[in-house]
This record gives sequence, C-alpha cells and structure tokens, in this order.
Amino acid sequence: MNGQDSPKTDSLLKQLQLAKKDTSQVLLLYAIADEYENSEPAKAMKYIGMGEALSKNLGYESGVWKAYRMYAYVYSYQSKFDSAIYYNK
Repeated sequence: MNGQDSPKTDSLLKQLQLAKKDTSQVLLLYAIADEYENSEPAKAMKYIGMGEALSKNLGYESGVWKAYRMYAYVYSYQSKFDSAIYYNK
C-alpha cells in the first residue's frame, strides 16, 4: 500500500486510541490485523500479538485461539508452513 493506510484502517486505528482494554479492544486489534495481513504481514503480526497478549491478560480464551488462527493464516500467506502448522494445532 505504499506506506499509506486505507480509510478503513485509519478509522480502526483511531478507534483503538479510545478503546478500553477489554474484549472489544481485542476484536479491534484483530480487525486491524485483518487489514494488514496480505499487504503488510509484519504489521499484522504486531496487532495479532497485541490481541493475543491482551486476551491472555483478560483470560479471554476465544481471543487467544483467534490469535493462533490468525498467526497460522499469515504464516501460510508467507509460505512459512512449519510455523503455520505450529499455530494450527
């Protein structure tokens, strides 16, 4: 994307600045990661990691599992199949 975020990504990032640290923020982090997963996988991994950490802190097990699925997708997209399999267990 040549270093520019889409209007949707910009909107999600603004929402993130105001979000409370709860499961809604986890889902917002994953929505941001979704926007980056094909164009900027490193950024996607950053937001997935943030969502995973917050999920663990909150005891939000579904959020942790979603992080693993998202890691697996990004690794598959990058043809890092060993890592994708690890997170897809």
